[in-house]
Amino acid sequence: MPAQVVSGAGSRGPAAIVTRHEDAAQSPLSEKAMDMGNNMISISLGDNANQHGGSDTWGWIIGKCQNLEEADFLYRIGYDPSGRA
Repeated sequence: MPAQVVSGAGSRGPAAIVTRHEDAAQSPLSEKAMDMGNNMISISLGDNANQHGGSDTWGWIIGKCQNLEEADFLYRIGYDPSGRA
């Protein structure tokens, strides 16, 4: 998960890595779009965990992911939450 890498290393490297990974993947476009959307959310969470996660950044990230899923703010195949307020 990119957030775990970011929480230890910053966001530039992981963003480049996940983009290259998704570009190289032999997945359908709908899966790539879902993965990239969630990867960018994950990278953002990792950055925020560095600032607000305290000593348990991974626990903070998991809690935020669960909150986003419950609020329907994560990408799924055929669903793009970016238009939500």
